[in-house]
Amino acid sequence: MAVGTSVDAYFALSNGQWSVFYSWVDIKSCANGRWLSVGEIEYILDHVSELGVPIETAPPPSPPPSGTLLLYDRSVTRNYKDDGILWVKKRGSQKVREDHVKLRIDGDYRVAGCYVHDQLNSTFHRRAYHLLPVESRPAPSIPNGRGGIVNLILCHYMDTEVAASVAASWG
Repeated sequence: MAVGTSVDAYFALSNGQWSVFYSWVDIKSCANGRWLSVGEIEYILDHVSELGVPIETAPPPSPPPSGTLLLYDRSVTRNYKDDGILWVKKRGSQKVREDHVKLRIDGDYRVAGCYVHDQLNSTFHRRAYHLLPVESRPAPSIPNGRGGIVNLILCHYMDTEVAASVAASWG
């Protein structure tokens, strides 16, 4: 759960540990070696403006490298999933198999996630997250420039083998 800012540092509770982010660059560096926690994801999506997170307007490079973290406004960039990767398909279908989850903080569902797996490389994955409505959190009020409000989704691409070697280099 996010608690606030101090001296331009951003704090988020992650699995009982505090993560300290000084910038979007710090967050992206963290995302190179591990999946972000639910608290970190919620914090990023709640504090897009303060963190200076750029909202992408085009699909990712094809294919995005491991550790890539991208933020989209789904109402503007509807084709954010067109990343050039062959994802695992549903049985007997041409549709991508998407595993949907709802993630909790303090027993409350706060973040929805969608996980997909690469068809050719079993260690490469994409996770996409968006905030769920919560009584204690006001609806986002960032205008999207098209007369609407942003509908943010955070996409995280990771090859778990690459991430393990990155994390090992952290000591």
